[in-house]
Amino acid sequence: MLQKIVLIFLIIFSFQYSLTWAYTQADLKLFYDRLYTKIELKSQQKPEKILHALYTVEKKLQSALKTISSTKNQKVLNTILAMNREKIVFWENKSISILSQENSILPQTNTSQTAHPQYIINLLNNGYTYLQTSPYWEFNENGVVYKFSFKKYYEIDINNHAYFLKNRLSNGVIVFNKNKYILTSDFTKERKYTYKDLEGMFTHFVDAKNPYTLESWTYYGYRYNYYIFFDDTESFSQSDFLANKIDFKTTLFIKDGEKYFFSNEYQKVKLAWESMISQIVNKNQFLWSVVDDNRFFSWDYEDILLQIQDTTKNITSGINNNDQKIRKIYDYIVNEVHYYDTYITDGNKQVFSWVLTYKNKTGVCDGYTKLFLYMLSFAGISDVEIKRGFAYDNGDFPNYWHAWVRIWEAYYDPTFDDPIGGSRNGNYYYFGIPKVLMYANRFDGTVIPENLKKMSLDERKALVIKNMYELFNDYRNFALMNTIKNRKFLWLEYSQKITLPLILEKMKPEEVHAGKFYHEWYEFVIRSLSYYALTDSNIETIILSPKIDLEEMYLLKWYKDDGSFDYRLAYDVIFE
Repeated sequence: MLQKIVLIFLIIFSFQYSLTWAYTQADLKLFYDRLYTKIELKSQQKPEKILHALYTVEKKLQSALKTISSTKNQKVLNTILAMNREKIVFWENKSISILSQENSILPQTNTSQTAHPQYIINLLNNGYTYLQTSPYWEFNENGVVYKFSFKKYYEIDINNHAYFLKNRLSNGVIVFNKNKYILTSDFTKERKYTYKDLEGMFTHFVDAKNPYTLESWTYYGYRYNYYIFFDDTESFSQSDFLANKIDFKTTLFIKDGEKYFFSNEYQKVKLAWESMISQIVNKNQFLWSVVDDNRFFSWDYEDILLQIQDTTKNITSGINNNDQKIRKIYDYIVNEVHYYDTYITDGNKQVFSWVLTYKNKTGVCDGYTKLFLYMLSFAGISDVEIKRGFAYDNGDFPNYWHAWVRIWEAYYDPTFDDPIGGSRNGNYYYFGIPKVLMYANRFDGTVIPENLKKMSLDERKALVIKNMYELFNDYRNFALMNTIKNRKFLWLEYSQKITLPLILEKMKPEEVHAGKFYHEWYEFVIRSLSYYALTDSNIETIILSPKIDLEEMYLLKWYKDDGSFDYRLAYDVIFE
């Protein structure tokens, strides 16, 4: 009856979804839940019957996958398979839990007279041992899961049981699996180890969250590139280890969140002396980043670590205020380190290293932020975290990650405050800003929001402006808001495109001849100035730069000796 229900539902399913693509995840879940509810009702909550039906569903879906070429249909089938697999795992675990209280490889002394066919009861009464396993030949004995395996066996039925009554197999075991009885005397049982069991069994174990150990007053970590990963199991037997050359004494066992890995190709590396970092408050973050940094070099770097420690002490000497310490360290990094802007073309991975960023005075965002973290740690600044994600108003989005730093409740981006090939112009735009303002143009993590995937660069930039418009009234005093302040100064909507004619309409330029211009009948003679030459192609980039504050600048129509002119947005103007 259960198999009939399964087949009916699968026929309905294939008919419905072969005619339309207008399905959602919720539609598929609703369909599967209806099927599963029918299975539970007809099976009377008996694990073996439910599992039998669920395996039938899986078999039929796997068979259908082999014949379907449509990618969309395959996606539907795989979604249903995943839902069905979750139920199978649930009922397998429940079945093993029930077995833990009922079954073991021991003489069966309390077999129910109604639990088995009479011919099986006759065999059990003749001295055979009884065992019930999960469909994957696993069973629970005294709270430990075992894998049951065998070479030679007989499937027992009413026609052949009499032979085994007369000719009892020594050490024979009757195993009930998938509604079948088999008899074997040539069997083994292997203990199954869960990932949690394994944590205390390997000589070399590392948790990626805190990937270091303290031995003889020195911190050590592990460097590894190749690893073995099992995606289809939650437990292992000795034969699994042997097949993959995994050894408790020599293999490195790695825990990374909810995932586990094994590596036979690794190195144990020295990270730092305990005495050097004993006073560091961000010890976990510090050592995690040192482990990560070891990917980029193999030589002894402790002398550079000491230099970084000494540099931090020198630039923060005599300062007791934490905010001032942060400012001093930020100044040092932005002024001393230069962005390595050819990484994309030459692939120099050393620019991700904090040690080499300090040594070579050049790096990318990872080098900037990690060096910032280490210097803050040496300065005694607590609660520092490196954040990684994407800044979506960049032209390289979404091909390259970005990194920035959180300290307490404020956010910092030394990379964005260090312009390539230019000067800071005295301002920091990403120093100590609130989270909501920092995240007006970025997000954490690896999952890219769907709405951003389809946007052009101009559309993403417009979204950032819109986000900042909404924040302007509450955060107008931050330098990062200059780009919005300029728009407000020009009485522009956030979506309005900035052009040179528009600027000339909003800001009347002063006409400069031979370095002079008149304003309200007064003559102004310019001795020197700095300026941006405005064109139709660069006007929007200039006006939207947070470095530009239109209220502090002059718009000049600058006439040259030949009678031609250009438009200049001038700053640092000195008059005679």
